[in-house]
Parts: sequence; structure tokens; C-alpha cells
Amino acid sequence: MDDPYVLAARAADALRDRFGIDRIDVALVLGSGWAQAAEGLGEIVDECPLDEVPGFSAPVVTGHGGTLRLVRTASRSLAAIFTGRTHYYEGRGVAPVVHGVRTAAAAGASTLVLTNGCGGIGHAPGSAVLLA
Repeated sequence: MDDPYVLAARAADALRDRFGIDRIDVALVLGSGWAQAAEGLGEIVDECPLDEVPGFSAPVVTGHGGTLRLVRTASRSLAAIFTGRTHYYEGRGVAPVVHGVRTAAAAGASTLVLTNGCGGIGHAPGSAVLLA
């Protein structure tokens, strides 16, 4: 198995090469039910299937998308949006769970937004719930 930091560096290089960029500014890792939120986050620069980036696999959880989308935000920042992720309960270990975060950091992101599907009981799907 590859060192997880080396694999993240390879994934970041692949992201930069594929999209023709030097770095990303922001990364968003979207949890269950949040894939559609990617639609309004900025001007789409490009996207690719998540499983085409080293170390990622296609999401297996309902409600996840399967793409890595690059958008330019209203503030002109480049944001990488991971519309799916791996969960620990899938049995692949911790490294695949945090691979998106490591990849975003290796690609230069200084801001990270993580979402998930918690709080679904008693709330409509897609409702924002603050975890404190």
C-alpha cells in the first residue's frame, strides 16, 4: 500500500495536471445528500469522475455524487468540490476516509469545508444543522 501522504501528493499532481492549474484555494467535501449543492457554488471550470483521481474510488453510499468538480467562486477563488467520499464503515481503513482532505492540502487549499448527512431525523433532507 502506498504511503497516504505520497498518494495524496500524486492525487494533487493529477488534479493540477488534469485541470491545468497551479493550485486550488478551497476544497469542499460533500457528504450524503449534498451533491446537488455543488450546482450553485460557482462557474464550473471542469470536472472528472472521482475514481479517475489517484487514491479515490467511486462512492458507494446513496446520496453521494461521483465527481470532482473545479469551480471559480464569485470571489475568483478556485474551489475543488468532492461530491463523494469514503466512510470508515466501508471497511477500507482510515487512510481512504481522509484522502480527500490530504489531497486538498497537497493541492494548496487553505480552506476546507466538510459536510455530512447528520441531523436528518426531524429535518428535511438538505437542511443545514450546526454541530457544536
